Amino acid sequence: MRPAILLAPLLLAATLVGQKGDEREVDPRDKPGFRPAAEEQPLSEQFLDRFLSTVVGSRPRRLAPGETGTIKVILALRGAAAIVAEHPFEVRYTPQQGPLLLGSEWTIDDPAPAAADSVLAGQAVYANTAIVSIPVRIADDAKHGQHWLNLAIECELTNSTTGKRLGIGKKSIRGSVQVGAPLPTPTNVEVEPPDSISREPAAEREVIPDLDRGTADRNRDTEADLRAAELDDVEPISGGDDPDGGWTTVTEEDSSSVTLMIVGGLFLLALIAVVARRR
Repeated sequence: MRPAILLAPLLLAATLVGQKGDEREVDPRDKPGFRPAAEEQPLSEQFLDRFLSTVVGSRPRRLAPGETGTIKVILALRGAAAIVAEHPFEVRYTPQQGPLLLGSEWTIDDPAPAAADSVLAGQAVYANTAIVSIPVRIADDAKHGQHWLNLAIECELTNSTTGKRLGIGKKSIRGSVQVGAPLPTPTNVEVEPPDSISREPAAEREVIPDLDRGTADRNRDTEADLRAAELDDVEPISGGDDPDGGWTTVTEEDSSSVTLMIVGGLFLLALIAVVARRR
């Protein structure tokens, strides 16, 4: 009886130890109601669409067959969403998509330091936009028109207000490249700087201080001067010792005498006509 009594406590202790061991071995993820941390769960594409929009273009805006250029993918962040430069960020695409031959070395523009009063202070972030550049070459036999390409951005978003890492998500992007005739190369026109242009000083205008007449009067004076100059060029008719050189000068007194003679002659003719009628 005594061995049985001693064996019972030993069996009970072993059972309790086994139950504790089982609890330690259970993975927390297998427990009902378990939810992983935000940084561990992938973000849905619908969630990314709320805080991240994209625009696809090319430089130059139109590429010719055989020409190389750059595909620009602009990521516009909304609200408090931000991308910390040190956090995961990847661009995935197929190198050859129809006549579009994409290079493997993509780049992203430099981030900016977070504001000093931000919870992300001291870190480099993309708070508003991020621009991805992908080299591209157009196949020699590419047809003119619009050619589509597909790529995906895989990045981690962070709440710039609280500093909480929201998680990693993947966003599919579709864009196009316009293929056509090469764009004309702008011509560089050399323009001399203004300082090197020689400018002669404007002729000074003659100022007549005591003359307060209009333009019409000045024009009349000019005409009179021209006519006088023309007359000076004409040789006068020989008039012997005439001091005026053959030109007859009529004074105001001579003009009055001639007028009186004409009036007197008319009066005399009228008188003769009256006497003739009476006879």
